Amino acid sequence: GSLQGISVPVFALPLACIVVIAAIVGIYWRQGFWVVASILTYLIALSTMKLAVKWVFQTPDFRFPQILTGMHAAASGLLCLPILIRRRAETGEPIAVPTAREMLFMITPIAMAGAASISANNEALRYCSVSFVIIVASTACICTMGMVVLLGMPFEPALLIPAFVLVFGCALSTVGELNFSLIGMLFALAANMLRATRGALQQKLMTGEDKNKFDPCTLLLWSSVPSVVLSLVCSLLFEGTQPYRALFVVDGSVILAIVLSCVNAAVLNLSNLIVTKHLGAVGAQIVSQVRALVTVVADIIIFHEPMTSMEFVGFGIVLAGVYGYAEMEQWLKQQREKEKAALMPKP
Repeated sequence: GSLQGISVPVFALPLACIVVIAAIVGIYWRQGFWVVASILTYLIALSTMKLAVKWVFQTPDFRFPQILTGMHAAASGLLCLPILIRRRAETGEPIAVPTAREMLFMITPIAMAGAASISANNEALRYCSVSFVIIVASTACICTMGMVVLLGMPFEPALLIPAFVLVFGCALSTVGELNFSLIGMLFALAANMLRATRGALQQKLMTGEDKNKFDPCTLLLWSSVPSVVLSLVCSLLFEGTQPYRALFVVDGSVILAIVLSCVNAAVLNLSNLIVTKHLGAVGAQIVSQVRALVTVVADIIIFHEPMTSMEFVGFGIVLAGVYGYAEMEQWLKQQREKEKAALMPKP
């Protein structure tokens, strides 16, 4: 039979936030304070991003997603520029400039994959239910594992076990009618592959041979350039000059909503790169699933959506998957270090 919906009191939202914070601290405390702080910042920005965009689009006066995406990319670059200028003043270290090859074959594909993944995900939502798209999106960590291997970076196959546990938990915790459409599924899978490509390329730049050149701030600054250009071209093609005219007639609340969404996007993009640098592209995908608890509890309180006991079981399995992944990764890292130490010539 069907499970009865569980009524959730208002105080459940801060309680859900406390549970998520405690889980993140408990799982990642060994990585250090700044890694934990970056993960929490990333999850908060990720949880509030959709709400920030919805706030902008709640008025019919400004519904231009392409120009808004360009504004978000520009805000990300503007956040990084003063940080890098200050660092140069303090350390004398110049702002790294990518070569034409790096810009063309690494940074521009990162920007294009990011923009295309958003478009593909939006198209998937046109053909399938939100619940179905969420379940497909939860498999992004598996796609990212494949992309990491394809780009020649090291990956332990044993980490597939906790990743599949997490995907199973996501499927259980997603309620709603699973409207299936082959075209929609292909768009959802394309969005996954594009996200995986972007994450793996980011990891390769920040942890590979050029890791001293491309820290999160430098990479975000330079990848924001093609992102802005791409968004402006798409905006001119599909939205024309309407967004610019609208900016002169909308009231102050819409301008405030646009500014806050830009701040949210900039913080999200920078924290995502910091998390990717420390945990890898797969680790960043894994940790992003923890936000589901806060998002769903907020939906229940704000939109009065029913919640089932099966969802609670699903969230528990998601947390177990995240914990299992972090613990297994730490153990495998220690084993590699022991093997290296054993191969070292003794004095």
